[in-house]
Amino acid sequence: MKIVIINNLFKPYNIGGAEKIVELQATAWSSAHDVTIITTSPFKGISSLKLSADETETYAYKILRFFPLNLYHYLDGHDFFWFARLIWNFFDVFNLHSYLVIRQKLAEIKPDMVVFHNLKGIGYLLGLLSRKYRCVMILHDVQYAIPSGLLLKSEETKNSELNGLYCDINRHLFSGVQKVIAPSQWLLNFYRDKGLFSLAKTYKVPNPITGHGSFSGSRTLHQPLKLLFVGQIEDHKGLDWASNNLGSEIELDIVGSGSQLQNLRDKYPSKPSIRFHGRLDNPNLTQFYQQADYLLVPSRCYENYPTVILEAFAHGLPVIGVSHGGVPELVEEEKTGFLFESGVGDSLVKAVQKARSWADYESLRTACHQRVQPQSAENYEKTLLRIALE
Repeated sequence: MKIVIINNLFKPYNIGGAEKIVELQATAWSSAHDVTIITTSPFKGISSLKLSADETETYAYKILRFFPLNLYHYLDGHDFFWFARLIWNFFDVFNLHSYLVIRQKLAEIKPDMVVFHNLKGIGYLLGLLSRKYRCVMILHDVQYAIPSGLLLKSEETKNSELNGLYCDINRHLFSGVQKVIAPSQWLLNFYRDKGLFSLAKTYKVPNPITGHGSFSGSRTLHQPLKLLFVGQIEDHKGLDWASNNLGSEIELDIVGSGSQLQNLRDKYPSKPSIRFHGRLDNPNLTQFYQQADYLLVPSRCYENYPTVILEAFAHGLPVIGVSHGGVPELVEEEKTGFLFESGVGDSLVKAVQKARSWADYESLRTACHQRVQPQSAENYEKTLLRIALE
């Protein structure tokens, strides 16, 4: 069977969990099927406007890259002012160049199935292809209902008229999608309430965890309590707010990079309880998961199904996280961690105090580790393929 997977990014231009899922799919399915990934690359001259094979590394699947004609590449948006980003978003939705390039390639490949992931930065006109091919949409965030791809807590009604028009357009473009898969019920409900993918069958399939972590031995809580943040250092992740409201007797290790990293370094230049480690790959992250008492997830935005929580659970690391979005589907109060209300300092302080004084810390660790054991990559890929072929 010929399968084409389309996502806006793929390694080495990956920034999040969606790219990990794409790689897992391509690796698993290519053992029995002909798999092609279509993705983007930064502008490298006129030739980059055409799809070309990435031959820098050899995989069992093929990688085709191109630059979708627009003001800039998806990853470079933070370098531009809001007006340029507004124009970029308009052309992104109606990117005729991207649509024609990929339509031609699909006509050559003649795929039995097309799998959409994140299309922001590659073009939403691709949704029209769902009327010709068997198409499965795998959702990772709110990008098909909110132009920025971010929905902030307490700003749900902001730009409601613009967002409504945006939803109407995408409702039409993606009306042919037959099946929609998301890792959280929250995300499926969000799109249902917006009226998107209303004709498609929907499925909740939790994301997989790669590897089994390093869970072993008994642990006691540190004094002071050791918290760990892993992720993008951006305003919507809520790290600055959380750092100001954690209270005393807390040590916070911050792993990640982003546009707000230097601002935070400047804000806490000599505070020994807050340490910055930059971006680390998974092997180097292991020691931080092993040494921390809790993972901190203070996001201001509605998260779907954070991969970092799965990784923490695999190491038996409980979570102190926000109570909105898909986070509560993973973090059960007093079982795998503790929840707090984003933007409410007292709520965060109470959650930290509760976590610090929790008597049966080992039961939390064990429950976290057990929570993700059924979510293997093998089970995930088999489930996706079964749903796609039903």
